[in-house]
Amino acid sequence: MKQASGSPDPEGAAFGREVRALVEAAVEALPERYRTVFTLRHIEELSTAETAELLELSEETVKTRLHRARSALRQELLLGAGVGIKQAFPFLGNRCDRMVESVLARIKRSESADNQRVRHCPPSR
Repeated sequence: MKQASGSPDPEGAAFGREVRALVEAAVEALPERYRTVFTLRHIEELSTAETAELLELSEETVKTRLHRARSALRQELLLGAGVGIKQAFPFLGNRCDRMVESVLARIKRSESADNQRVRHCPPSR
């Protein structure tokens, strides 16, 4: 959703602010030990080794906490999105139907081509 000038349109900008607020709230809701690891790894872009050294943890502990932080964020974001999550992936009517028809036609052509190749192969001895 961009205007010709390259800047987001008002609707796109509002959506971006809402998503940002949702993500920030979800990160803030994490327990501190998970939030710290998540922030260092994804916001500050430190490596696992750097994060482990900084926090005086093993690399395995950093990996575990990051995994748990991501899992908690995923759940929180899905809860926060609520009913809106279905609106993120709308059925687009005729466009979806055309896409399905196109994919099925390609599959059929591919199967036909495979069958043609099999018929033209000499029998193996």
